[in-house]
Amino acid sequence: MREQSSNPKDRIGITKVPLHLLPITALAQQSLAHLDGSLKYGEYNWRNETVSASVYVAAMMRHALKYYTGETFDTDSGIHHLAHVAACCNILMDAQEFDMLVDDRQKHPQLAEFLNSMSEEVKRIQAMHRERQKPQCSPPERAKPSSEHSHEA
Repeated sequence: MREQSSNPKDRIGITKVPLHLLPITALAQQSLAHLDGSLKYGEYNWRNETVSASVYVAAMMRHALKYYTGETFDTDSGIHHLAHVAACCNILMDAQEFDMLVDDRQKHPQLAEFLNSMSEEVKRIQAMHRERQKPQCSPPERAKPSSEHSHEA
C-alpha cells in the first residue's frame, strides 16, 4: 500500500478500480486472443447477440487442458492457450454484465457440495496410504566432469 498523499487527485484516485494491478504481459496476450476472435466473429459480437455460458466454458476447458498437457500455444491461432482462456472469461463477465448471457450453467447445489466433499475424500485416501508413500523421484544426478584423471599402473 502506498503512503497516504495530501494531493486531492491521489485521495480520490485510490478509491477507483486499480486497473494498474493487471499484468501488462497478460493483457497484451489476451488482446491478441480478442483480436483473433474479433476478426473471426466480429468485434464485441457477444454484445450484439446472446452467448451461451456452456460454449465459452467448454472452450476454456479445451484451452486449459491443452495448456495443462504441454501445448502452450494454440495450433490454429498461434496465441497462448491461457490468453484464450482469459478472453473467454472476459466475454462471459461482459456478456453477463450487459444481460447478453444465456446462463445455461449446471446450477445444482449438490454438485458444489459434492466437489467440496471430494477434498475430504482426498485427505482420507492420502492418510490411508501415508506409510506407503515414497518420496518423489528426482532425476538422476549427472556425473560431474573430473579435472583430475586417475592413472592406474
